[in-house]
Amino acid sequence: MELYISIVYLVSFFLLFPFCLLIFLKSNIHKIFKQGETFAIRIFYIFLALGLDFLVTSSICSIMYAISIIFNL
Repeated sequence: MELYISIVYLVSFFLLFPFCLLIFLKSNIHKIFKQGETFAIRIFYIFLALGLDFLVTSSICSIMYAISIIFNL
């Protein structure tokens, strides 16, 4: 079961990253930076998207692991 959870983790991490990045790109977080700091803003968005993606995929896999323990799969 560990192999399946690892595969789901990897696939969901790569599939959810564009959505997490899109969420931050549509927000107004860029207003906390100085005008013209586009490189810093893009790096900040990528780090935020990676963090959110990690949290979402970890929670999905934790739920899968808990369900597999409950039902003895």
